Amino acid sequence: MPKRRESLSPLEQRFVKEFQVDLNGTQAALRAGYSPKTARQLGARLLSKVGIQAAIAVQRQAQAQRIDISADRTIFEAARLAFYDLRKVYAADGTLKKIHDIDDDTAAALQGIETIEEYDAKGLWTGRVRKVRMAPKLPAVKLVGQHLGAFQRGGLSGEDITFLEQLLTLILRHVHDASARSEIAGFLQGYVSGAGPRPAAPALGAGGSAA
Repeated sequence: MPKRRESLSPLEQRFVKEFQVDLNGTQAALRAGYSPKTARQLGARLLSKVGIQAAIAVQRQAQAQRIDISADRTIFEAARLAFYDLRKVYAADGTLKKIHDIDDDTAAALQGIETIEEYDAKGLWTGRVRKVRMAPKLPAVKLVGQHLGAFQRGGLSGEDITFLEQLLTLILRHVHDASARSEIAGFLQGYVSGAGPRPAAPALGAGGSAA
């Protein structure tokens, strides 16, 4: 006979709903009505219960279906952030393209365009500067790599290593900051070699530059 699903109390059901807000067990416990003194411990305990885990899984699946989120779509969007080419936001003459002229893949990685009007000491307009802010590449690269199983230390196949080498070449082709290039290379090569302690991910700022 199939195992009967564990029934949840009204308070536990509320916890499951609140957990979908920010995926934070402590905050979900507080919003559900549990005591602030024990919310942290209870949050962890509730999340370890099989019945609550099953209910959360059902809620997340339903949510994903409502807003059309799938693993394929998530990885597709992550790949856009990992492999965009900054040069594609500029026209051949070096001027910034109009927003509607930027291709979809590059536009997906565009976080914002800041326009700064410049004036001289007399208050006369002298020009305009536009700053482009792109999404950082490394978090997306890590997500794609983890999805493909490329970062499982001790279990890299020849195909995995080839993938990482090609990925590294592609990234370094589009990252022009020397410090960032060095850190990214060391980070990915550390996974390939599997030697020594796990390398710390370099903290990169927007556009792939070292923070």
